[in-house]
Amino acid sequence: MKTRISLSLIAASTLLASAAFADTAAISAHADPKIAVGAQLELLPVGNFHLGTSQFSQDQSAEVAYGISGSFDYAVHPNVSIGLAPRLALNVIPTDTTDGHPAKELDLRARVKAHANVAPRVEAYGFLAPGYSMLFSEGDTASGLAIALGAGATYDLSPTTYLSGEIGYQFGFQSDSVAGQSVDVHARYLHLGLGAGARF
Repeated sequence: MKTRISLSLIAASTLLASAAFADTAAISAHADPKIAVGAQLELLPVGNFHLGTSQFSQDQSAEVAYGISGSFDYAVHPNVSIGLAPRLALNVIPTDTTDGHPAKELDLRARVKAHANVAPRVEAYGFLAPGYSMLFSEGDTASGLAIALGAGATYDLSPTTYLSGEIGYQFGFQSDSVAGQSVDVHARYLHLGLGAGARF
């Protein structure tokens, strides 16, 4: 009888230990995720265009634009991630344009992000995102390098999901060819973003 009780106690202890180990492993797996994927709605309330050729140059303010962006980040260090941050912006047009149609801007960007926990569930970050930018308008395409920088924060809803807020500025160096002459466009915008994402 004593032997059966002892064996039962040993079996129960083994099951409890196994369950505790499994829970610890699950927590550890979520404690240091390597991949984060997110999407963000953006408002571009302030912007300007630098238009110029070899003979003249002119700066024009931009209408309010809006867009959507995505992000894919891979952690190479507990506080550093690298990844991709493409964006599509709409209503890209100078404020004093009386004819023509707004352009669409497609930004294909890589991103380096530095981040750190600043409070329970809250992580602050800063980023640098160089890439290639294209403006599409009525069959014409202006394209060139672009570089964005900014900062933001995430708030964890769960161990794997989060909300995000961000502010940033992108410098564009787009240009087009008109009648064989290079014309600079250089679209530059401030953006405010709200989004959500998941970590794996």
